Amino acid sequence: MQSPRTKPSHEGYVLVAVACPRYDAEGRLTFDGKIGLWPVVETTLALRNSKNRPKGTPITTPVEMTKDIYERLLTQNAIPAVNRIWPGDKKIVDQQDNASPHRGSDRSAVKAAATADGWSITFVSQPPRSPDFNVLDLGWFRSLQALQSSKPTRDIDGLIVAVNAAFDEMLRCLLAVATTTTFHI
Repeated sequence: MQSPRTKPSHEGYVLVAVACPRYDAEGRLTFDGKIGLWPVVETTLALRNSKNRPKGTPITTPVEMTKDIYERLLTQNAIPAVNRIWPGDKKIVDQQDNASPHRGSDRSAVKAAATADGWSITFVSQPPRSPDFNVLDLGWFRSLQALQSSKPTRDIDGLIVAVNAAFDEMLRCLLAVATTTTFHI
């Protein structure tokens, strides 16, 4: 029997980058706010034959999000995606949750990628357990999870396809609401 404190082996992580949608002067959507979604997985080859697959078949497995994996996803995926599709000023403030892989003393590779080619991307951590900053968790990501759950999957590859499909079909109005927070001073 599994201990209740033990993390399930099928749990997976994704890095998701979203922003506030952008509209032109006539109110037409010019940027939907979706930057990208990257699963935190590794692919290895099956070492031996089994009833499920022959030897040498690629196997996708979820991995624990670590500081090194987070920095690699930022520098190789998220920051290049922002540079490619961002619709405006090259000065960006990236708000990230306060998870331990997101904090670090030496992030020179991330800083170099965030300031390359005239970009100025700064990273700020949201306060822990702040009701002002959990809109994405409670609204947008829960809706993404509900959409993904409606698509039955049998393995990690199917789950990745389902999450990507859910990300692609997320309602624009939900994204607009989830990324807009009013602060009262």
